[in-house]
Amino acid sequence: MKRSLFDKKAVTAVQGVIALILIVVVVGGIAWAASGPAATTDPKSEIQVWIDTVEQGNLTVAQPLSWGSYILGNSYTRNFTVYNRGNQTLNIALITTEPQGWNSTWGTTINNTALPPANTLQGNLKVDISTLAGSGTYTWFVKVANGTLPTPTPSTAPTETPVAQHNVTIKTQGVGIELINVTRAGGGGVPVLASEIGAAGYNITFTTGDVLTFKAYTIPDYNFASWVFSDGTFPQNTATVIIVMPDYDFTVTAKCIYMPPAEGT
Repeated sequence: MKRSLFDKKAVTAVQGVIALILIVVVVGGIAWAASGPAATTDPKSEIQVWIDTVEQGNLTVAQPLSWGSYILGNSYTRNFTVYNRGNQTLNIALITTEPQGWNSTWGTTINNTALPPANTLQGNLKVDISTLAGSGTYTWFVKVANGTLPTPTPSTAPTETPVAQHNVTIKTQGVGIELINVTRAGGGGVPVLASEIGAAGYNITFTTGDVLTFKAYTIPDYNFASWVFSDGTFPQNTATVIIVMPDYDFTVTAKCIYMPPAEGT
């Protein structure tokens, strides 16, 4: 008697072959999934960055950052958050470029921090704007590197970073100034007589971080008009006393206006 192609033994044999094929396919798939994708060679793609609460899109090049309407002599902060969504520890640093007279710091111990996977690094980016700061574009860039930080080697003889020395040239325009008193915060004053200033001006040295106060005194029949700085600005116009914290050489000129009393007064 002929066997049917669909009898039990034939079906069982076919099922066994199919099952074997499925096992091979499944096992192969599991083996491939277990190996996983190779670690990325671009650590930049493994981070997310927020400024305040706004996630940033382009992390490949330096981006401009607006500080809105700022006032010279003030400080401002923006919160920076970096998240490591990858599977390796990353070395994180925030790099900024700023106009002259701007000074930026990101937290106190944040820059060059090792950030483990699934962890967040957060801190305020603070900018101090001097009273003589220039204008220009402010940019930020997050630098990312694979691996953890090397263990620092203790220095047996720590070196001190020299403080930058600068020069201020004091001048007067026309007549009317009797003297200009210059003081540093925590230090004594330097009274500069108009006769000492001359055409070339009177030079005083200071260091970065010094707070300088200028106070002008006029002779009778003259009123103080304004201070003019070498960049053309008129801070605190008509005020005889100004306070600045510069970090570069500059010139300041005191101006007066002749204002004799009216006749009969």
